[in-house]
Amino acid sequence: MKSTIDVQVVEDFTDSVRRHDAIEFRWRPRSNLLPAGEALLTVRPHAPQGAQLQFSIAYRPPLGGFGRVFDACIGRHIAWLTAGRLLHRLRVEIERCASS
Repeated sequence: MKSTIDVQVVEDFTDSVRRHDAIEFRWRPRSNLLPAGEALLTVRPHAPQGAQLQFSIAYRPPLGGFGRVFDACIGRHIAWLTAGRLLHRLRVEIERCASS
């Protein structure tokens, strides 16, 4: 089985005041040992100082009860660190492109 990642532009449902788009990611890894999940990346402009990136992630721990225990002890921390690193990398690349 091959890993799949779907990406699409959707309406940002996390902001009920201003309507704008967000990017939604859904993934299903090739291994049943890794979690399937989804994420939403929103960009909210805050002129003149810049923009706010928000990255929300949800996943389902694999392996039933064992996976839920692993997630409660360690897995959620791995997911939090991974999402933080991805968001930091996005920020660095956006700022690099904006200054070019």
